[in-house]
Amino acid sequence: MFFTRVHLFHSPHSRDVLMSKLIGDRFKINNTDFETVEDNQVLCIQPDEDSANKKTVPFTSVAFHESNSGVDVVVTSRLRQIDLGATQLMFIFCGLLFVASGVLLTLFRNEESVIGFAVFALASLVLGSIIYRLYTGYFDYIRQTKNHLNSLIN
Repeated sequence: MFFTRVHLFHSPHSRDVLMSKLIGDRFKINNTDFETVEDNQVLCIQPDEDSANKKTVPFTSVAFHESNSGVDVVVTSRLRQIDLGATQLMFIFCGLLFVASGVLLTLFRNEESVIGFAVFALASLVLGSIIYRLYTGYFDYIRQTKNHLNSLIN
């Protein structure tokens, strides 16, 4: 999926040591609390219920794979289902606006090309605001969560 990010870390520590370091770990990113809980041998980093309702935040899972020289830690961050639908709809809406602006510019080359350019500008503005929100919110949370986990693992 477009919004899923996977990061791989290697740690010389054992799986049990890493689990004891990470289980119950609470940290704060941009005034949003996150907590690490265990679910079927996989750790889940979940946002706090109160602050998660206001922002687009990731749901992150941490899996451990044994190797000869330690443990490989796979961190997978994905968009929550509640946030995914709205984001996909906005991208589809922008795509349709770009197609509409192309049709308007093609059909009305000389007479009413201002409308086609206005629709194109609207689509660009909406798409730019979505991407800005994702990069300052969602992808920033992923980056800071990855850095926090890296500091705990190594």
